[in-house]
Amino acid sequence: MNANEAKALLNPHLSVHPILARLTGSVSAAAVVSQAIYWTDCIGDTGGWFHSTGVQWERATALSRDKQETARARLRGLGFLHEEKRGAPPVLYYRVDFDAIAEAIGRYAGNRVPKNDMTQDDMRKTTE
Repeated sequence: MNANEAKALLNPHLSVHPILARLTGSVSAAAVVSQAIYWTDCIGDTGGWFHSTGVQWERATALSRDKQETARARLRGLGFLHEEKRGAPPVLYYRVDFDAIAEAIGRYAGNRVPKNDMTQDDMRKTTE
């Protein structure tokens, strides 16, 4: 495999924002909500609801069924992800609650201690 083939194979990739990991307290939960946000952006106008199988979640996040369920339970508890069974046989649908995420980000930002304004270059100079 050459570099271009490897690059093509690695796309699309899962990107997890660090603030989601901090808000959820779990990289796995952050990966699940990040993927849910991506799928929400892809589906068009469905009121934000989408469905995905456990296999699709695993392919997208590399999380086992147990880890998916634990992450989803954490996200439901935080109010970041809503689930609804529909149809017969039942199919599980999901919806990201962007208002809940925005509120949590606001609380997080309001409680943060201001960071030092030093750049990485400044830090390097102090350690040299």
